[in-house]
Amino acid sequence: LISRPSLCAGCFLSLGALGAWHARLISRGETSVEQHINSKERKRLLQLGQVYKNPYNFGVWMNWQVFLGIQPGSFFRHVLFPSCHAPLGTGMTW
Repeated sequence: LISRPSLCAGCFLSLGALGAWHARLISRGETSVEQHINSKERKRLLQLGQVYKNPYNFGVWMNWQVFLGIQPGSFFRHVLFPSCHAPLGTGMTW
């Protein structure tokens, strides 16, 4: 059988890896599906001598602000407390 400490360590490592993966996706302005599509597109354009730029990547800081719904003066209200604020943009326009 598996001991409790090894089970806890396995869960901690698995959830830590999952959290790191999603933090990376948020930092790059991608979903998991977009990450797959964008990596294929990067490879395709690299063969053509071009560089792919993700249109939804606004930079690490702005990507996290969009993800958390942070607007000027709204950190405590939108991040630390539950809120039902409207997202920035419509999902199609920003």
